[in-house]
Amino acid sequence: MVVGPWLSPIGRRGVVDTVRTGLATGSVLVYGPAGIGKSTVLDAAAQGAAADTRVLRAAAAEAESELPYLALVDLFGDAIGELAGTLPAQLRAALDAALLRSAAPATAQDQLAVRLAVLEMLRQLAARQPVLIVLDDVQWVDEPSVGVLSFVARRLGSVSVRVLAAERVPDGANPRRRDLCPESCTELVLPPMATGDVAELLRERFRDALPGTALARASAVSGGNPLYAVELGRVLARPEAAALALDPLPVPGRLRELLADRLAALSEASTGALLVAASAARPTRALVARLEPALGPDVLGGLEAAERAGVVLIDPGGTVRFSHPLLREMVYGDAVPAARRRVHEQLAEVADDPMERARHLALAHADPDETLAAVLMDAAAVAAQRGAPGTAADLARLAADRTPPGLPGLAAARRLVAATHAYA
Repeated sequence: MVVGPWLSPIGRRGVVDTVRTGLATGSVLVYGPAGIGKSTVLDAAAQGAAADTRVLRAAAAEAESELPYLALVDLFGDAIGELAGTLPAQLRAALDAALLRSAAPATAQDQLAVRLAVLEMLRQLAARQPVLIVLDDVQWVDEPSVGVLSFVARRLGSVSVRVLAAERVPDGANPRRRDLCPESCTELVLPPMATGDVAELLRERFRDALPGTALARASAVSGGNPLYAVELGRVLARPEAAALALDPLPVPGRLRELLADRLAALSEASTGALLVAASAARPTRALVARLEPALGPDVLGGLEAAERAGVVLIDPGGTVRFSHPLLREMVYGDAVPAARRRVHEQLAEVADDPMERARHLALAHADPDETLAAVLMDAAAVAAQRGAPGTAADLARLAADRTPPGLPGLAAARRLVAATHAYA
């Protein structure tokens, strides 16, 4: 595969060159701590892929990690339509069920058929043009998708498919998802940016709003983490920041305070939109708009204001993601419990997937309720049929927890079902 030219992100020219070299002969796994710039490197590489390369992309999120085959939906949801009729009927049926294109089968999902279907689909796509699979935040890829992708990675052989992946790991730790990348694979730890590069990044981002002393301070305190540097720069660029001149700004200990300050400046409409985004498994602009009657007429404007503030990013397709995972946790964790329950109840009303609907109902209603417990058990059965026993175990356990105290035998039976799924 020949990877085309791109504009290197500030301070990452050497990294981008290494990625380019690695993709010419194999796959690349970029890893490092949160905020170090892994997604930026992946974006640059994907944009620089050769014109004849088919790029398939998935970006996982922690809140979605329990939804089975979600990464496969993101990667192959469009491609499967192009290959209609070319896959054997058994493989196509299994893949359609996994990608939620048809009803879940009456029997347990044939996981081998899904693996073979994805392998055959990639072989067919690669026969037309080289394929680059871009996987961001692989530490949150759902386990059923991990099983499929690792199976495929071991069997691609000389097929023209490369994987470019990014994994979040603590400082000094090693990646754990190398099995998602076919051999040969280049593992590339993303180091902190040089102080001069951080200063250049801040100058580009804030122009004249950041005085020289503040720029130097943010560059030094950031520890070379570009996200931390930008967050520090955002605070130090304010007119009142001169009063902070003698205050310590440690990283990452102060990061939560800085992020909370950004959230506090947003309107009530923004807070409502962000709580929906933090509570939903796959937040989108359309989802927020769908809940607008319950949230208020300014909620879409609030979402756009949050985007302008750098709290969320909205891609051209309308998908909403937080600019840093901590923001999502803070929005959700700091919300009043009653507000969280109310949003989960609203999301349950519009959810199409039975597992997602059941999860929202369980989070909306913590008290024992046999009707809810039955819904959770039905969702657990669907999860098991889709080849996700871990999700099935969690849903069955929730069903046991929501079973009324007067039905101890039923609660015990549900815990046994949960244990059986967990054992699987």
